[in-house]
Amino acid sequence: MGDVKNGKISGNPKLDPHESEEQSTLFEWAGYMSATGKYPELKWLFHVPNGGKRDKVTAAKSKFSEAEFMAAGVKPGAPDIFLDCPRGAYHGLRIELKIKGGRLSENQAEWIRYYQEQCYAAVVCYGADEAIAVIEKYLRGTNWDLFQKDLNIISQSEIYSSRRSIVKNQKNSRDK
Repeated sequence: MGDVKNGKISGNPKLDPHESEEQSTLFEWAGYMSATGKYPELKWLFHVPNGGKRDKVTAAKSKFSEAEFMAAGVKPGAPDIFLDCPRGAYHGLRIELKIKGGRLSENQAEWIRYYQEQCYAAVVCYGADEAIAVIEKYLRGTNWDLFQKDLNIISQSEIYSSRRSIVKNQKNSRDK
């Protein structure tokens, strides 16, 4: 991804960056915006390395097996990014960050729905640019109806398709 200068992402972004590169860009931007005082709340933005896919090399270097990760509290599908500062009717912001063209898993859709039901702004963002736009709208918090509409545009289409998959899988498991 590009560099962050004056709060803007510059450079020539790669065509198919990994989520970790998108997250690094997002957190570089957040650090800059926090340090300049524009959004001091971003000091508290954090990533939860919870259930990401680990390639064989990464898994081999880890001292934990998948079962040990699960026993230690790893929850598949939990959102990637947390910002625990309330705005309007929301307790905080949760972001599931995907690369452009990425797909939301059933577990991820379930977590997003759960957080939305608990009065969190919970969204799926495709790339650092989209996540930055959502965070800025959230922190400005000036038009909650518009923000809610934006949440629906970003997350509901994926959630509904995942919800259909969940219902279909539940029906299939009952039929067996």
